[in-house]
Amino acid sequence: MGKAEIEIFIVLIGIVMMIFVIGIILFIFQYRKRKMLYEKEKIATEKQHKFDILNTQFESQREAMQYIGLEIHDSVGQKLTLASLYSKRLAHGGQVNELMDKAAAIGKIIDESLNELRQLSKTLTNPQLASIDIIGLLKEEAQQINATDVCTLSVETNEELLAVSLADKNVLFRLLQEFIQNSMKHSGCKNIAINFRKDDNGISITASDNGKGFDMTGISNGIGLQNMKSRAEQLKADYKMISAKGKGTSIFLHLNKTG
Repeated sequence: MGKAEIEIFIVLIGIVMMIFVIGIILFIFQYRKRKMLYEKEKIATEKQHKFDILNTQFESQREAMQYIGLEIHDSVGQKLTLASLYSKRLAHGGQVNELMDKAAAIGKIIDESLNELRQLSKTLTNPQLASIDIIGLLKEEAQQINATDVCTLSVETNEELLAVSLADKNVLFRLLQEFIQNSMKHSGCKNIAINFRKDDNGISITASDNGKGFDMTGISNGIGLQNMKSRAEQLKADYKMISAKGKGTSIFLHLNKTG
């Protein structure tokens, strides 16, 4: 091998070594760049995860507070409304025995209200809902309302109803309680009727009163009407309200069969 060839060979080796070194440098540079990018993404992901957790906690707390507010408004509010109606009846006077009975009934309702508040603060659930079906719960409600002599509540069904989950039963019961409470407080009605009918597609429910009704074009955005609509949405039920002055108020619900 001549001198010129040796020089060319050395140059080529030098070039190869230089390319190799440059390749290593570029690899290290790219590796560090990717590592830094990965670390940034990791930090951003961790921040987003913590943010999502805080959002979830906040949403859970908000839903819990909303649930507590609705339970107090619907359940305890209903019983205190009955106590108020009893009190107004007492103001009209009557026989001593009758007054004593009414006073005892007021005390019982207030005791039940306090007990429900205690149960709510401990478990956020009504223990009766697990053991009694929706018809039984409404008939218990009817017994208390009918004892006021202010109006009567009747509950009818054509046959054994479809099974309703505990969560849906709770929502449905509170919705119908809301209708009853609104009718007793605002409509001046003498009769409230709730009717259940099972059909091929689920359960149809009608609740109506014979009170003074109201103009639907000027419908109020009060919490009671909003609650009923909101609970119907929770149930994913078809919902409609009909009312007219002098013709009472009715709501129509249809719970679609599942499974």
